[in-house]
Formats: sequence, structure tokens, C-alpha cells
Amino acid sequence: MIEWIFLQETEKALTEYSDINNWQFGYRLLLIWIKRNQPLVSNTYRSIQRDYVENFMNMILYKYIIKVVEEQAIGFNVTQKQREFIVLFYTLAFNSSFG
Repeated sequence: MIEWIFLQETEKALTEYSDINNWQFGYRLLLIWIKRNQPLVSNTYRSIQRDYVENFMNMILYKYIIKVVEEQAIGFNVTQKQREFIVLFYTLAFNSSFG
């Protein structure tokens, strides 16, 4: 049930705002939701393995960050390996701001 709530809220915050022009707004909405629901987030983080929460957030963030990176890579000579590095870098950087 908790996973479903997190999935719904992250999808709501990020789905509409997943391009280069407005991804910051979607990320901000997600951070606002986390702050407003601090007891739920903190208790979930403490009640299950930390790795599970981090992996869940990595999966969600990766899905949206890759859209932005792929969109921005058009017209540039950027390899798949380079795009993957950028996506992983930002996924981990954003996820670390939750902890």
C-alpha cells in the first residue's frame, strides 16, 4: 500500500513535468509532497530496508531523467554510454537529496 502511495505521488508530480523546460517544477512538487508527508516518509524509511526505498526512488527518478537527457542529446554526438552516465549521475544526485 505504501509503495502504491509513493508511486502515485511521484507519478503525479513528475509525469506532467518531464521535459527540459519544466522538470524542476515537477521535482519541486515531489519535494513539497515529501515535506508535507514527512511522518509517512520517515516512518516508511525506518520501517523497511533503506536500500528498498533508495532503489524505488532511483527507479522512479531514472524514468523521468532519461526523458530529459534523451531530448537534450538530439543533434549532439553523445554515445549511449555517455547518456547513461548523465542519467545515473542525476538520478543518484536527486535521490540523495531525499535522505
